Amino acid sequence: MARYITHISFTEQGIKTIKDWDKRIAATRERFDRAGGKLRAAIEYGLAGNGRSRTMRAFTSEETVRIVKQLG
Repeated sequence: MARYITHISFTEQGIKTIKDWDKRIAATRERFDRAGGKLRAAIEYGLAGNGRSRTMRAFTSEETVRIVKQLG
């Protein structure tokens, strides 16, 4: 199964409300549960205005070796 890494950075709004971090973490976990841990949760987080997310594919070392060997 493919794995992904999501990097989330705070927006200015997110920094201003940093003291609510515990509540936002709880809400984010609920979003991930509802979304089945899929990318949609990261999009919902961004829509809340507290952060920006960037999601990228993660590769195992074996996958990386295979990819690199395919290069011309």
